[in-house]
Amino acid sequence: MTDLQNESDRIPMKIYYPIITLFIISCIWSCKKSATHELEVNRYPVQIGKRYGYIDEQGKVVIEPTFYSVGWFNQNRAVAELEPGQKVMIDTNGIIIFQDTSGYLRDVFSDGLIRFDKKNGVSCFIDSLGQERFCLSDTLADSDAYFSGERLRVRFPGRRFAFLDTQGKVAFELKQGFPSPFYDDLAIVGFSGRTCYVNKSGHRKFCIKERGSNFSGDLALVFGDQTSYFIDKKGRKKLTKLSYDSVTPFINGFAAVTKNGKTGFINTKGKEVIPTKYKEVLYFINNSVAVKSDNKWIFLNHYNEKIITQHFDEVTAPGFVGELAYVRLDSTWGYINKKGQFVWKTETESSK
Repeated sequence: MTDLQNESDRIPMKIYYPIITLFIISCIWSCKKSATHELEVNRYPVQIGKRYGYIDEQGKVVIEPTFYSVGWFNQNRAVAELEPGQKVMIDTNGIIIFQDTSGYLRDVFSDGLIRFDKKNGVSCFIDSLGQERFCLSDTLADSDAYFSGERLRVRFPGRRFAFLDTQGKVAFELKQGFPSPFYDDLAIVGFSGRTCYVNKSGHRKFCIKERGSNFSGDLALVFGDQTSYFIDKKGRKKLTKLSYDSVTPFINGFAAVTKNGKTGFINTKGKEVIPTKYKEVLYFINNSVAVKSDNKWIFLNHYNEKIITQHFDEVTAPGFVGELAYVRLDSTWGYINKKGQFVWKTETESSK
């Protein structure tokens, strides 16, 4: 059975720093805290010698480096490899909860479940205790790899889409249209010339004539013919007078905006809180954003104030994950805390 995600989720976990963005994309909704999308992470992957383990926010090794590769923790579970191809699911103490001996274990938990593709072609979802909750029906043509908003998007033959609940039961089916996964309790269903939004029961809330994006909080970005604007969860137009060359959806209450090739941020009232003067930006997460100024990266808060005086040569997306960010200063790579202090410096070949 194939899935509707692209093949980027098969990047080897051993190269874990470049795939942190994949981690954010995969679990930003399932890791959310309250009504925001702040990530709750207290274990950080590190390489010690030729093996991988984890440190905590203080830089203390809390899971010994016994693994061939590791992934990021999500919902207090992570997927690691004992040896190439020997995947296991571990808890925050490094204890093996489930060992993959007969298939392909996906890398990210969502809504308390993780997908396990068996060698016989059957795809199942297991819970945080390693117990099999349900398996996908052979009548499906495709399925997403991850739950989102307690719903799993699947497709039957003939391009008929449906959504399953966390028990594997069909929550509702769609007779027509092309749906997105659920975000903030609503999913997009695209039609020719219009976009509709449906709730978890499949009831249509409203439709718009333009191309709309998923909701993030109370607003969703709409791509109009002449300009972009936002809508609320009743379909009412908001922030219709934005004068920027491009606008992104809101994440954690802030949207990136670009004018004349420079980028900044606005809040949900349309106020520019970070001026459009930066060459590159990441995005707001855990109350901070990394921006590139004069070929150096700095960390700002939503008042456009530096939260760390130090400038960095590189910052790994998305910036701070929990309490730490992975950065490069001169020739030193490692994790820094929110005071800008290195709590962990990564070994290089020259230092070994």
